[in-house]
Amino acid sequence: MRPPTRRRRRGGDDEAATAIEKAARARWSTWERPEWIGLAVQAFYAAGSTG
Repeated sequence: MRPPTRRRRRGGDDEAATAIEKAARARWSTWERPEWIGLAVQAFYAAGSTG
């Protein structure tokens, strides 16, 4: 697992989401709407926490 995923499994949702968003913005700096990255990460975690 990658480090942000490990943090998520330990309960560090906010920390992991921030790390993932930062990494995605750095990797794909030309995305037209980068503000959606954080929302997508939060939605992904929310969907995973219901099951």
